Amino acid sequence: MKIQTIVFIAFLALCACSSIPDVTNQPTLADYQVGEKWVWKYKGVTTAGEVRSDGEDTREIVSVDGVLGMTIGNDTIPVTDIVKPEESETPKYAWPLEVGKKWKYENRWTSQDGTTGN
Repeated sequence: MKIQTIVFIAFLALCACSSIPDVTNQPTLADYQVGEKWVWKYKGVTTAGEVRSDGEDTREIVSVDGVLGMTIGNDTIPVTDIVKPEESETPKYAWPLEVGKKWKYENRWTSQDGTTGN
């Protein structure tokens, strides 16, 4: 009787869990709200162990003259530019995102000290 009760309670607990979708669509303008903020730390280390960058990055959604923007350093990028679909054979994100999905992202870049990469 005791085991049946435990199994029944476990079954109820599992049934009560909400299922989380395994797919995430590309965000739209309506998905952003003034005041949203993302903060993360980063560290760039060369293969030789030299620390080239070490810091914290922040993005925040603001309103400039009634237009939503995302702060990136001292710049503010209109959110409409951010949610625009990217036309690339190797996009940063392959929407919709799905658990386990793989894609290739390539980008050429130049850092402030002139270092380049892709």
